[in-house]
Amino acid sequence: MKYHHPTGLTTVTTLDPHGFSEGDKITMAGIIFECPSTAGITSNIFPAPQVSFTVDRVGSGITFETNTGIVANLPHTFQPSTHKFIRADKDAITIISSGNKLQPVKGTNYDSATGVLSITALAHGLANGNTIQFANESLVFKCSQDNFFKEKKYPRSTDPIAGVTTAVANVTTDTFTVNVGVTTTGGLVGPLQMEFVASILENSST
Repeated sequence: MKYHHPTGLTTVTTLDPHGFSEGDKITMAGIIFECPSTAGITSNIFPAPQVSFTVDRVGSGITFETNTGIVANLPHTFQPSTHKFIRADKDAITIISSGNKLQPVKGTNYDSATGVLSITALAHGLANGNTIQFANESLVFKCSQDNFFKEKKYPRSTDPIAGVTTAVANVTTDTFTVNVGVTTTGGLVGPLQMEFVASILENSST
């Protein structure tokens, strides 16, 4: 998603064909942008409050443009969906060299923009370059795509990190990082059940 703050023009790219035509009325929700403010760089969820918009131009089957309003002198950068760590299985991580198991705990965090998973696991015993493997669906998160409503388990069998070994980095006594891949989607998923970059609920009567 791209937002041009001097004109209000918003260009939306979807993962699946959107089926919209020029003039259709739509709503958008749960879209995260990073923008400057008097307090520094902040992240906010837009639009707020949720209102309807009009499709001004359809660029292709997966892109369209709409005007969401002007925000003078405040450029906005789209951010992928945010994730909140909930819990992990006891044997979520296997250390390849020893076969020992690790359980991530509170403090674990996933940055969807960089793909870096920062893991807190007390006295894990790892060193930079050691390799680990995740058990499928052993890490539980909630994310902004559904307004942090439903618990989701990772890695899924289709995720790049599933079933493979990966090296750890940035090791401290209780923490380390791994790159598990970025997330490009964001926003709420609507009743059409399509994973949109900006989840869109069509509210036209046709």
